[in-house]
Amino acid sequence: MRTANSLTLILLLATFFTFALSQQPLIETLRANNLTSLATLLETNGLTGLSNVTLFAPVNSAFSTVPSGVNIVNVLRNHVVGSRVLSSAVTNNLVAQSLANGALRLNVYTGGLVTVNAKVITRVDLLAANGVVIHIINGVLSDIVVSNTVQIAQSLSNFTTLVSLVVAANLATPLSTLQAITVFAPVNPAFARLPAAVVAAVQLPDNLDILQAVLTAHVVNATIVSASLRAGNVATLNPDYSLVVDTTGGVTLGGARPLLVDVVSTNGIIHAIDSVIIPPFTLWANLRLDPDLSAFVTAVRGLGNSNSVLTALNDKTRNLIALAEENSTFSIQEGISAADQLAYHIITGTRTLPTNVQPYSVVRLATLYTNNFVTLTAASNGTLLANGVGLVLGANGLNGPLYYTTERLDVPAGNLVTVLQSLAPTLASAVSAAGLVETLSNPNAYFTVFAPTNAAFNKVNNLTNILKDRARLTQILTIHVISNQAVFALTVPNQGANFTTVSTASIRVVPRAVGATVFAPYSSANIVDNYDVVCTNGVIHFIDTVLLPFPADTSSSLSLISSSSLFSLFLSVVLFFLL
Repeated sequence: MRTANSLTLILLLATFFTFALSQQPLIETLRANNLTSLATLLETNGLTGLSNVTLFAPVNSAFSTVPSGVNIVNVLRNHVVGSRVLSSAVTNNLVAQSLANGALRLNVYTGGLVTVNAKVITRVDLLAANGVVIHIINGVLSDIVVSNTVQIAQSLSNFTTLVSLVVAANLATPLSTLQAITVFAPVNPAFARLPAAVVAAVQLPDNLDILQAVLTAHVVNATIVSASLRAGNVATLNPDYSLVVDTTGGVTLGGARPLLVDVVSTNGIIHAIDSVIIPPFTLWANLRLDPDLSAFVTAVRGLGNSNSVLTALNDKTRNLIALAEENSTFSIQEGISAADQLAYHIITGTRTLPTNVQPYSVVRLATLYTNNFVTLTAASNGTLLANGVGLVLGANGLNGPLYYTTERLDVPAGNLVTVLQSLAPTLASAVSAAGLVETLSNPNAYFTVFAPTNAAFNKVNNLTNILKDRARLTQILTIHVISNQAVFALTVPNQGANFTTVSTASIRVVPRAVGATVFAPYSSANIVDNYDVVCTNGVIHFIDTVLLPFPADTSSSLSLISSSSLFSLFLSVVLFFLL
């Protein structure tokens, strides 16, 4: 037994000495593997006596990129770790200290890619005498890494805007201490291309969350060197944004192109990019980002920090569409509370407006203002209209899009009955006497009404005889009403449009510089100043002449009766025959 153990020991010792004797000295090993430039530099600078170390050995061609004037001894020492690190011991984000006191970060990627400070390791585990482990790399580790990400950015003149924003966002400490991060850093000109008002807006104290969202969209919680970039989505520190890496026709990162890659820090890596990455925001953030919407934003804030409008706009899970006026057109509507007016500007239950809306269509959309709907239709040129007001698409948010309104979007004062009670109380009384209040309050009804003014009735010839002829009167009244179509000023093309009225007679509406002219078979009328009067179930245009579906009898004398009585009778009879 003792003899067997002794024999085993002898064999092990023999194997060890054979292996040791087979390992060549460092310089010979380097030259044997065509690493002659490194071998010469080590000899020239007295660094041949290395033992029990790991040497990252650049290929010959890599030395042509070494900046002039550097301390070559320190650069060489930066390639040496004071312990043996075989490839089997390498794990992702393993950090070692070089003999030059620089940080060396090793990263392991799928597909077998391994890097050290972003240089690709092309061959591993060459063993030289005195316990030297050699890994061949494709570049020189000329930067001795002793600074964190923020410190490096502060030292580079092209990142001054980025640094100032990082500090303003209270992100300097996190980005200095988080380990193994990648920062896609926009250069100063990238920020300069953004609207100055937007850059100023994100720096306002009330918009700190927006600034943080923008900056964290540029940070990945992993070390991504340029050699490891592959097409796909990469999660960022912004939970609502994944950076899209596109390799079609050159690499882009969230739409930005890299300008300088693989700037290594003690806690990660930096890639300079040519554009600022703009992540998606909530509707509340998108409103705050546009200085031209500051009046709208101020009004929302004026409702209090926990108001339902602000809460909805800031809720990422909601399906909303915001309609907002720019400062030049925004004001609080008379007779409507600010809370109700603002709530009416938020469409609920959808993030998209219908795509098949045609001129004169009636599409009702619910709003945050309970039981109040926006009527959607289309202008003659295809532009979407809300209550006759043009809509222009803005930014799309996490919880829906923002649309700019071309004019103030008013809340309807009520249904047809309520509006008439306000604008024509005598007529409203007649409606009540006719028992039509409930019908006119029906939210499912929709009419476009061309309503003659009191002065218009004063111009009617032979009115007494007409009033005695029920059939003729019915024809007159019903020619003023279009059913189930939303006719607004912007829906009618410049050349005009024909409409079939409830009477079945056709009228033609032709726009003018102000208002429009309505042509009936035997008369015409001008829409005066008061048009596009929106109700919850219709729209009213006041006209200056009563429309006639047949020739007027001019031989009879003019009969005058009370204008208010005529107007009341007009609507009462219309409603009687319609409803």
